Amino acid sequence: MRLRDYFHYFKTHSLTVKDVHEVGEDFRLIECAIPEGVEWRAGQHGLFSFGVKLVGEKSEYPYSISSIMEEGVLRIAVKIFPPLNQYKERFLALKPGDTLFMRGPIGPFCLQDTYSPVVLVAGGIGITPVRALLKYIVSRNDEQAVHVVYASEKDYIFEPELRSLADSYGPATIDFVRGVEAPKELTLQYAEQYRDKAYYYISGGKRMILAYRHMLREQGVSKHRIIHDPFYRY
Repeated sequence: MRLRDYFHYFKTHSLTVKDVHEVGEDFRLIECAIPEGVEWRAGQHGLFSFGVKLVGEKSEYPYSISSIMEEGVLRIAVKIFPPLNQYKERFLALKPGDTLFMRGPIGPFCLQDTYSPVVLVAGGIGITPVRALLKYIVSRNDEQAVHVVYASEKDYIFEPELRSLADSYGPATIDFVRGVEAPKELTLQYAEQYRDKAYYYISGGKRMILAYRHMLREQGVSKHRIIHDPFYRY
């Protein structure tokens, strides 16, 4: 964690829910008004709670922010499927006007510079910070190459928007893939093309992150060129 993150880690913000969207069968997009003084870098996450202690389970979970500051809304995507715990049940019940609490934003899953090629690999709900990074890169209208590899077994969240973003930006590519081998093969192709000239962002479950980190290191990619969140998704 960077030194400047420590202050944000202990700072709690009250968020007012503006809208709730259902996406596919398993996801909710929660949009909140941005509180005064809150800023984040594309790709960062917050620690979200409902301001109460839940008996017998965790009361706070990390979620990546899928929006960028310029959009004027703080958006997170939540995967909801049975069996539901108390925390997820509260997310299901959220409606406009309700309150969420966030510690942060924090995290290293951010753009490292404005010129190195960027390879963004997402598995399932791991697309949330990847969407923010792609949106941010495209919104700057520079010439930084960005490649998205998005693997999912069911819904592709943000699919129309992601395709539109990639189509509107010359140095961008995006692949929507299924299974285990296809995203690995694409990632290896980029590693062979760029080696240590690119940054590789891996966003998904623990097994995925560990496997891709090992795979890229075997290809000669330096450790500091492989970036993932300090928490493992669930």
